[in-house]
Amino acid sequence: MLFTSRESLEDLIVRLLSEGESSPLELFGKILENGKDVTIQAMYKALRYLIKSSVVVKSGKKLVVSREWADHINNAFTKTYAIPSLSEGESVHYYYKSLVNLDSYWKHLVKSLKEIYKDYPVFSYSPYGIWFHIEERQESQTGFVKEFEQQKRYGFLVIGNNTTIDRELKKTLQNDFLQVDTWQNTSFRPSEYLTVIGDYVIITKLSKKLTSLIESTYQNLDTVTEIELELSRILQTRDSAQIKFERNAKKAKMLRKKIFNNFYLPP
Repeated sequence: MLFTSRESLEDLIVRLLSEGESSPLELFGKILENGKDVTIQAMYKALRYLIKSSVVVKSGKKLVVSREWADHINNAFTKTYAIPSLSEGESVHYYYKSLVNLDSYWKHLVKSLKEIYKDYPVFSYSPYGIWFHIEERQESQTGFVKEFEQQKRYGFLVIGNNTTIDRELKKTLQNDFLQVDTWQNTSFRPSEYLTVIGDYVIITKLSKKLTSLIESTYQNLDTVTEIELELSRILQTRDSAQIKFERNAKKAKMLRKKIFNNFYLPP
């Protein structure tokens, strides 16, 4: 499947050509560099199919992904936003055993809401900055943070503790559009991670067991390296966690006010 670890030869060709035009021989070299053990004949067979399907176009000796096809795919995925249909005051729960799967769906919800509420900032609260320590999701987290500057959208993140590793994370994350603060607010629960966009609230809730392990890691280990290694280990364990997706304008307004307390929104 395109842009996943299980790529067909056609998928790989589209991905490589999406990075820029190539001649057939240049493309074949890139295919081999990506670890695909195929013959040049197999590449040409795949190219003939992609060209016939108008996915790839040829100009002289150069190949490139069709702009028409790319626009068609883009339009197909941006016409609707696949979030649960909720009336004001309604909510829905989703349960997970893997934080990798939970984080994937959380990003789906957040990115969909960012498209719906294009001019709204993103408000978030994390008791601990754990999400960068899920090994399989590190690239995803990095890309998510970069989007604030790329899209010129404001975000306000509160990390609910002020340990050394939290302060280091603050330095790493914040930029001209994503503001990060570290402070303790006892009105927020240590097991709940909050995100507010428009009238919607996303609450990620971890189990008591996992919350206790995270708290113990931050409180009992001394160095950033020790904490990172332990977090990487415990966040891989299968344990119950949930996402509550809620449409509640009054609650969203209240949470925005709490999270925004120490921030400044430029005009």
